[in-house]
Amino acid sequence: MKNVFKSFIGFLLALAASSAVAQNAIQVKVPFAFSAAQQALPAGDYRVTLDRAVDRITIRGEGSGAILFVTPAVDLNDRRSFLRFQRFGNDWVLTTAAFSGSTEELSTEKVEKRFLAQGNLADRKAMVEIPTQSLN
Repeated sequence: MKNVFKSFIGFLLALAASSAVAQNAIQVKVPFAFSAAQQALPAGDYRVTLDRAVDRITIRGEGSGAILFVTPAVDLNDRRSFLRFQRFGNDWVLTTAAFSGSTEELSTEKVEKRFLAQGNLADRKAMVEIPTQSLN
């Protein structure tokens, strides 16, 4: 009986863990090419997952993907899920991933330095947010 109880508790913990992961997965269609973690990614459909245990975001598309390590999340009062992109010249860069109001900021320091070094200040930055769908 004790072993059955332990197995049941283990099953419940595994179920809770898989449920938590599912809440941190979003689906998005990005209509333009972009970069994330110094990797160029084409326009297309992407599944974005957040692993809070190691502060890692994984982006997977058809034939492409990237892994980004992030700082701990900032919680917003806004419960939306979205990806935010910033344009530097002609290049779009993923800067923020929000999962039900928990916002992960991604580093753009290297891209900004390269953009400023090119001296294209007339072609300043632009920003766009793309809403996402939560996956169950």
